[in-house]
Amino acid sequence: MGRRSKPVIAINKETQERRVFDCVFECANAFGVSNAAVLVAMSRGTSVKGWRLFDSPENIRLRIQELEEQIKMLEEEAG
Repeated sequence: MGRRSKPVIAINKETQERRVFDCVFECANAFGVSNAAVLVAMSRGTSVKGWRLFDSPENIRLRIQELEEQIKMLEEEAG
């Protein structure tokens, strides 16, 4: 299976300017940080150089669905 491109949405904390990047690499290059810094900021809800970084709404919805399935599984095992 090939690697999927992970889009990144960046929102400036002060100006609310929004930038959309096709992939983590593109975002990292634009802000002069590592790919890992971008991924950490996306997963923890923190910022990089004054920009909050987010996954795409579609990917967030998929992650929510995965988490809901995990909760259901854990609740069934506990009950």
